[in-house]
Amino acid sequence: MMTAGRIAALALGGVLTATPWGTNAAQAQNIAEPEVTKGQSKLEVFSQWQGGLHGGAAGDTRDLYAPNFSYGLTEFWQIKAILALERPVGDDLRATSATVENTFEFVNAKRGGIGLAWFTSITGAIDDNETNAVLFGPIVRIGGGPLSLILNPFLEKTFGANREPGIHFTYGWQLKQEVSKGWWIGVEGFGRTPDFDGDAGAHEHRVGPVVTHEIEIGGKRTFTIEAGVQFGLNNTTPEVAPKLQLTLQY
Repeated sequence: MMTAGRIAALALGGVLTATPWGTNAAQAQNIAEPEVTKGQSKLEVFSQWQGGLHGGAAGDTRDLYAPNFSYGLTEFWQIKAILALERPVGDDLRATSATVENTFEFVNAKRGGIGLAWFTSITGAIDDNETNAVLFGPIVRIGGGPLSLILNPFLEKTFGANREPGIHFTYGWQLKQEVSKGWWIGVEGFGRTPDFDGDAGAHEHRVGPVVTHEIEIGGKRTFTIEAGVQFGLNNTTPEVAPKLQLTLQY
């Protein structure tokens, strides 16, 4: 049964995510994890470079950078702030959107092999070509040991200028195996289906390998490097997209 404090926190999270922020391209290429630790801070920089661009639904973004900061407000509620920076082909780097994410953890995988959380984010457009959006859905981890699968089945609703009709389905999944202390290898996939309309030409799907290395730097501080490359599975997705994520946890 939920305590009054947990219900209040969920209500406050709903208020935070009911204000106009907007879409963030980095969310679509990065896995949200269900675990929350009270008082824990994370400083991250996510970077991605895209090649084999087709324009149209695939867009023309060559580089994407997303510095972000997250903090565990309670034992089950984490909040994250993200700034998205993009460089289109033949143009300069520019800030495109800002995002506030909320993660509410309900079950920790270490207690039974299944982890479950609820994710809600609001993104606000900074660039005139972007739009605002709400993104929400469950986060599931299957496996509390060295092998685990994380699932991010989310729904997205855009609003305001440049909004798209209907509700979109976005997904991410990541399967990782710890091969030695501090080292993981795996595979992950991401995609987006606009408005459930069955228009295959507008879908985006990508998959690729990922390697993660965690380094303990004293106390409860760790530094994590995650590198991977994603390959487009259809002609509306960039053909290749290497990514790098650096995380300082303290």
